[in-house]
Amino acid sequence: SLGTKMGLVFEQKTESPEEQARRTFQAILERGSDKLPSLLVFDNVDSFKKLQERHWIPHDGSACHCIVTTRDTSSGHIDEQVMVGPLDQESALALTNYFLEPELGRQLLPEEEGKVLEIFQSFDFLPLAIVNFATFAKQGLDQAIQQVNSNLSSDLKLGPRYCGLMRDSVWKVLRAQLQSLPPYAQKLLSYLSVVAPENA
Repeated sequence: SLGTKMGLVFEQKTESPEEQARRTFQAILERGSDKLPSLLVFDNVDSFKKLQERHWIPHDGSACHCIVTTRDTSSGHIDEQVMVGPLDQESALALTNYFLEPELGRQLLPEEEGKVLEIFQSFDFLPLAIVNFATFAKQGLDQAIQQVNSNLSSDLKLGPRYCGLMRDSVWKVLRAQLQSLPPYAQKLLSYLSVVAPENA
């Protein structure tokens, strides 16, 4: 863990994961200086308000900068907020080519662009979902398109209410990635997610 790399010693039997995280947090705050401030990143936070209420945000004047990524729009008091909205088609394709061109040795062909844009439309062109898809497609573009489209078709059969819940989510791509793995790998990940989620 980060705390261990920083030289902290944890009592695994007596300290909860949150207590260990809190000690690591305090160490990050203490080791920052005006000349060399620390940078703390909270990624994909469910509730920015809860993060504030539980005092995980460095206080004003501390030698620690903080970046929080979240879909929570009720951000409360922050110094600066950057909204990352949907991409346009040109930017979405450029982002996809950035990830795929080294693997394919070329950019997307026109017929591939059409198929990919249909998928991105179901994601509302959200950058996180596009990056996730592009990463998955490194293993095989045709397979990724087919697998994600298969999941989209099954979602549509479940009705509009379920589809509404699925929108703005990378779950469709994640599910396709998992389903593309051999059965033994799926079982191993399922097991790890219960007994050792940090290794899953």
